[in-house]
Amino acid sequence: MQVEKGEPATVFSAGIEGAMISLLNPKLAVFFIALFSQFVSADATLTDKLIMTATAAIVDGLWYSLIALVLSHGPVLKKLQDKSLLINRLTGGILIALAARVATL
Repeated sequence: MQVEKGEPATVFSAGIEGAMISLLNPKLAVFFIALFSQFVSADATLTDKLIMTATAAIVDGLWYSLIALVLSHGPVLKKLQDKSLLINRLTGGILIALAARVATL
């Protein structure tokens, strides 16, 4: 991993790392299972399965690429860095509130 060595990451290594994070994320799997469950049938062809897999990969890949490009350049990055403490506190508070809500269900 380049971060530990202090070296800049290549586009390829960043892409591989991002793909692994996405593929190993159980929340993402649950989301796409819920999304595609209405289209899956016992007699689905290989083409049907490949279309659904490609759709998930393209949507996920395009979304994360767009977010990375928008948030990592120019004035947006500077604003995010300036407000990082506030953003961390807000998101932490929201996650704690959600956890409390789930725990009290």
